[in-house]
Amino acid sequence: MIHFKKPLVRLLSLVMSILVLGSSIALAIDTNIDGSGGSMDTVTGDSVWKPGNEGVRVTLVDASSGARISDSLDIRNSNTDPKCRTSFDVLYGSGYGTKLENQSGFSPTVGPYHSETMSSTIPRIISQGGSTNIAAVKAYFGAEANIKIIADLMGLSLDDINREDRALMLEPIAYFKFMGQPLALTATEAAQYNKMSSQAVRKSLGRLTNQNLPLSMQVFYTY
Repeated sequence: MIHFKKPLVRLLSLVMSILVLGSSIALAIDTNIDGSGGSMDTVTGDSVWKPGNEGVRVTLVDASSGARISDSLDIRNSNTDPKCRTSFDVLYGSGYGTKLENQSGFSPTVGPYHSETMSSTIPRIISQGGSTNIAAVKAYFGAEANIKIIADLMGLSLDDINREDRALMLEPIAYFKFMGQPLALTATEAAQYNKMSSQAVRKSLGRLTNQNLPLSMQVFYTY
């Protein structure tokens, strides 16, 4: 079952069963990944995001409560801005928290940020002008080969993931600069940081942090 929810904009619900490489998966999506994000507002000064500077935070969670079962893993493509990679001081959420954890409290930190580069290209998830390829996103995270790689990086097996009571929480990450400082934030973290900055992030970066950056996806696997 797939649920698309765009907070404060509209609710679009549809039911669909899909088979990917012989594996049955179901996605529950709480996001604006329906491809109808807005065009980017003009960025200001030293605050900028460039298309393609994005990644995904992956966490194994309890399917019912959303509580974490594993440590989180941030993955990205090889062409992301080098200033948002491990060797640079980046502002990110301490503990690499999930959406549920960050809703109850967000603690930003500045320091070396760790992410892993995927060998196969992650499809674009952050929409600019409504061009997200939903089918490509579903196919990528439904491909057993990709999930095996992610599981290995997380120190898990497919058996750890392939359980009815578990799901992978996928949270898109935006890599961007705000007042010259590199940031790596999920949508929930960006919303919390925007509040801390008295709406300065929203004013500087436009729709990136409140409309174009999707919230999350939960993926349930049966291999």
